[in-house]
Amino acid sequence: MSPTPAPIRRNRWHKIAGSIAEFGFNVPCLIDDQGVLITGHGRLLAARHLGQAEVPVIPVQPSVRRPGARLPSGRQPDYPERILE
Repeated sequence: MSPTPAPIRRNRWHKIAGSIAEFGFNVPCLIDDQGVLITGHGRLLAARHLGQAEVPVIPVQPSVRRPGARLPSGRQPDYPERILE
């Protein structure tokens, strides 16, 4: 799997890593038919920092690999802690 040259919010990988460490890898990364990462750059970076050699992926059709396909998954909501308890 190879990441696309998309910007990664490197300052947020530690939050993602904390979530993966506590709850597991619940949202797979998306890859195209060439093995190029479409979504999940932050999750991949966090998993690497946690020492995970593999991450779950879902292969998608080539038509999904348009720039707009990355937008919805690039957001991570900031819920108040009391809601998550």
